[in-house]
Amino acid sequence: MAPRILAPLKLASSDLPIDPVGTLLRHGPLPFIQRTINEETYLAAVDKYMLREGCSVLEAQANMDFYLRDPNTWASDKVREKKGGKIRDYARLDQKQVLLTCLWAGFVIALFSRIYMVQTGMIEVGIDDALKLW
Repeated sequence: MAPRILAPLKLASSDLPIDPVGTLLRHGPLPFIQRTINEETYLAAVDKYMLREGCSVLEAQANMDFYLRDPNTWASDKVREKKGGKIRDYARLDQKQVLLTCLWAGFVIALFSRIYMVQTGMIEVGIDDALKLW
């Protein structure tokens, strides 16, 4: 029997179960930016992974998002899985991590807003103001 060759599915953005915000919350800014800037390449990578592994769109997308986030860890996880190790669920949204990410993002935005306001002269900060913080 001849090997069965599957044709690429040619996924569209609307076919993906995880939206860009979901990618941002699960795996951070790097996969989000890659997905936004190189959408066709991203869709082709998800499609290729789906065909190669014979998995669902959700699993393929979550794997590609994590791969874009940290290729070395993703590769070592896959080697561990092939040796019978624990299979990682990249699609699961960890609510604790989302909360910590939002708090960290709020802190960073507040810090850079303050720096911008001082640099543009919107607020004045002297040495006395800096010492009042301590």
